[in-house]
Formats: sequence, C-alpha cells, structure tokens
Amino acid sequence: MQRLSIQGRPERDFGMEGLDDEEFLLEANSFLESPSGNVALPAVIDNGEDEEQEAPPKSYQLYVGYGLFFLCGIGLSMAWYSISASAGYYSYEYGPSIYQLFLACYNVPALPLLLAQTKWDGTFDSKYGANTAYWVRLTVTVGILGTAVGSLPYLPLNKIVLLVIVGFVGIFDSVGYGAFSQLSSAFPEKCITFVFLGQSMSSILLLIITLLTKFSTYPPPLFAVRVYFGYATFWVALGFVAWVILAKSKFGRYYLSRAGKTPPDHSYEIMPPVTFRVVFQKIWKVVFAITYLYFGILLVTSFFTVVPAEDPSPAGESMMTTFMIYINLFGTFVGKQLSLLKKSPIVGQKSLLLSVNLLNLFIIPFHLYLSDYFILLRSDWVIRIAVSLYCIAAGYIGSNVYRIGSSELAPNQRALGTSILNIFLQVGVVGGVLSAI
Repeated sequence: MQRLSIQGRPERDFGMEGLDDEEFLLEANSFLESPSGNVALPAVIDNGEDEEQEAPPKSYQLYVGYGLFFLCGIGLSMAWYSISASAGYYSYEYGPSIYQLFLACYNVPALPLLLAQTKWDGTFDSKYGANTAYWVRLTVTVGILGTAVGSLPYLPLNKIVLLVIVGFVGIFDSVGYGAFSQLSSAFPEKCITFVFLGQSMSSILLLIITLLTKFSTYPPPLFAVRVYFGYATFWVALGFVAWVILAKSKFGRYYLSRAGKTPPDHSYEIMPPVTFRVVFQKIWKVVFAITYLYFGILLVTSFFTVVPAEDPSPAGESMMTTFMIYINLFGTFVGKQLSLLKKSPIVGQKSLLLSVNLLNLFIIPFHLYLSDYFILLRSDWVIRIAVSLYCIAAGYIGSNVYRIGSSELAPNQRALGTSILNIFLQVGVVGGVLSAI
C-alpha cells in the first residue's frame, strides 16, 4: 500500500495555499489517489521498501552502540580535561592565574564558532551530505586535538604558545562536540547520555594515570609529564576509532540512514516547523537555565587554583589545586551517574529553574571563604566537602538540562534544539569566565 510522507506544508507543490492542516491532508490524499497525482508526485510516494531492507539492531547491538558512544565521549573530552587537570603543573611556572587563562582561551573562541556552525552547518550538510560532513569535521577535530595534546610535553615552556594551543583545543572541541551532538540526534535519546558519561569518565582515567606516574608531585618528573599527555592522546585516538566502528556497524548504519526521514508511524503527520524562533519559544526556560547554570559554575570553578590551603607551601597549594580540579571533573561524573539511578525529581522547566537558582546560592559563601573575612575559619576539609557536594549537584542538574529540553521538542526539532542549548551553555561559560578575570 502506498503512503504519503509529508514534512512541513509543501503548498507550493500542491497549489493548496490557505488550507488548514485537516483540509490539506484531505486534499493531498485525494490528489494522490488520482491518476494525475500518481504521475505528478513520484517524489513524495514512499512504498515502504527502504524500511524493510534492514531490520532494526538487536538488543546486544544496542548495548554495543552505547559502549561506542561512551568511548566517543571520552575521546571528545580528553584533550581539554587533560589540559585543565594539568593546571597545577603549569602553575609552577606561570602562577595560579594560569587556570583562568586556560578557561578564557578555551571557551571564548568557541562561542562565535558555535554560532557559525548553527548558521552554516545545514548548508554544508545539504551540499555534501550530513554523514560526509560529520566525517570531515570529526576527522579534522581528532587530528588537531591529538596533535595539540601529544606535542605539549615536547615543546619548550612558553606561555604564549601554551595559550595558543589551548585556544586551538577550544575551537576544535567546539567543532567536534557540535558535530557529534547533531549526529547523536539521529540515534536513541539514551545514546547522548552515554556520551556525557564518557566525558565524565575522562576525569577518573586522568586521576588514575596521575597517581600512577606521580604527575601531581612538585615538580613532576619529565617522564611523568610525557606519559600523562601521551595517555590522553591515546584516548583521543581511541574515541575516533570508536566513532569509525560506530558509523560502520549495523547499529550506526540503521540510524544514520534514517536521519531526517519521517518514521513509518508518522507518515501522515504534519511535522512542526524547524526554525530558531519556534524552537527557542518552546525551550526558552531551559535556555535560561543552562545559561545561568554554567555562568554560576564558572564563577566557582575559575577560582579553584586560588583556594587557600592550610599548608601554604608550593606543594600544599599544588595539592589543593589538583584536588579542586579533579573533584570538579569527578563530581560531575558522580552527579550524572546519580541522575540515572532513578527517575529525576527535576521533571519540568520550572523545577529546573528552581534547582539552578538554589545551586547558584553557593557562589556567595564560596567567595566569602576566599576572602580574608574567613581567614580564621578556613579548613581544608570543610572546603573540600563543600566543593565536592556542589560539583555533584552541578553534574546532576546539568545532566537533566538536555533531557528536559529534548522532551519539549518534536523529533525533527531536536537537532536545532541541541545546537541552541550548546550556544547558550557557551554564553554562560564565557560570561562566567570574563566575570572571573
């Protein structure tokens, strides 16, 4: 039996301007059943054969796909995580403010690039094909990120060169993450969760190699520095290998081949329009929440390298810096894990906004602790516990942002919705970084 697949309202093709949705469907179906309709509109007839060419992946293939998305998440995040986690090492040479410079060089260039991707990605995808465009972006991204991280221990210590490398990592992280976020929208929603879990897992992997090589000692041996960054480069490359396997697997081919097509059970459904204005209006509360959330997070994390330690020696200060940076990464991982254990109490846009506002109340006591007003009440254990709880809560709330945003949109709007959330996440990050400098 023949079916009519309609996405949007192609009134120009049918000559049925001014009809409402019900009238449009009735006229379109009657036109299709006529001899002239069958001749004039071969492009809109779908006999269902392509859906039957390949069966959906089996359950075990689905779990393998989740594992590949997990590895891709590690590869996407490892370059930046390895650099940010090495702030203690670079602070020996350039002082504690180097971490704030890292954040600025990494995040500020990424914002205009995200805007450019949102504006022009669709043009390149249409011209060369979405899958080809994804291949090019991800291949270039991995090459740049792997080269940047792998070269760090072999370059002479130079602050300008270091910050330029961090800037390149920020730019191509944005390219890779933007491409992979759009690509993930073609797969089941749970896949992007495994990408986020993989990103958070990077912190644990870096902590393991840091402890094994004594990279956190003052000062670390050159061998430890080379092993640390070489290890990070390996995970960047492995993430790319996982993407290649994913794209070539039955699991990947099944979903990528259906990207942008109307599912069989929606063949007669008028899909909602996909424009920035329409999508933004549906998720504006989520957009505000993600902007304010990451603005607050950066107002806290930007100062992790200047949290005073009870031991004022360089070794003591370095240990405190290392702890703060790793607990930020590890706390995010724990928070995202907690969000998977049971149904989240953050169920809608209003509860999301409330959660973000409550979390950002931590900014005030944190900065009071850094000031001289609390000099007699400072305790390493107090600040470590407080920051740990804050990072876990931030990871938990952050893991719900994209889920809630996606739930507010139709399937054909989610790719643009993800791009909008990525942009305003970066707006919040850049605002927090610039406010902290």
